[in-house]
Amino acid sequence: MDGETLVVVGVCASAGHRRPEPRQVCRVNGRARRCGLAARAALHGPVRGKRVRCEVRGFDREPVRRGWGRAWIPRGGVPRLDQSAEEAEARARRRGIWRSRFVNPRRWRRSR
Repeated sequence: MDGETLVVVGVCASAGHRRPEPRQVCRVNGRARRCGLAARAALHGPVRGKRVRCEVRGFDREPVRRGWGRAWIPRGGVPRLDQSAEEAEARARRRGIWRSRFVNPRRWRRSR
């Protein structure tokens, strides 16, 4: 399980952003940090022990705004799906993974 997916009864995936993978490590002040596990905890923490229902409602901007995901910018630049403003805010305020040095999750996955 990763920072983009919740297992409920079946699988419920959050969409519209790219989070660090569970094994991915970032550097904060030169020290290794398991940012993939932190991203997973940020997704799972608020729902742990609660009843969850999955709905298709659109693209989830909150993880990107909180700094635990990269914006997913669709090909063709569909404006309603673009999360670059949320990513820019998180980056400017050094939230989540933006406090660290990290490899883009998409690039990290490709290297494995």
